[in-house]
Amino acid sequence: MKKISILFISFFFINCSSSLHDYMIGKWESKYVDFHFQQADGLVNKFTVNFDNPEDENAKVKAFSEYNQDGTFTAHYQNEKGEKINPTKGTWQIIHDSLNIQYDSGSNRVNAFYKIVPTSYGFEAYSHYDFDHNGLVDTLFMKSKRLDKIK
Repeated sequence: MKKISILFISFFFINCSSSLHDYMIGKWESKYVDFHFQQADGLVNKFTVNFDNPEDENAKVKAFSEYNQDGTFTAHYQNEKGEKINPTKGTWQIIHDSLNIQYDSGSNRVNAFYKIVPTSYGFEAYSHYDFDHNGLVDTLFMKSKRLDKIK
């Protein structure tokens, strides 16, 4: 009986990973981002952007990403003039219910995991990672909208 349970669980995770991988392939636009940066003094710096709110000063740029079948991704911001800024390239993979992305950011190598929850508009992502590289774990909540059809 234990062998059957282990086999079923393994099969379930492989299928979930595979379908989430297929789901993530495509073009996305970030619609909402909420960072909480932990500081050494115990304070938390919060940074929230609602890209759909024209009153949000931080929403003057838009954030885009594209996940490719071959495990590569690109991401960039786009300013009000439509110019791409801060382009990033890296690799991605799905491990269970999480998106793992790896890329270089300045002199730092980012290897972050995001728990992905598919939604009717795209996905929500949750992450615990040291985004500001100060040795303390930060948190991120993000909503992204699919820009193309599921392939």
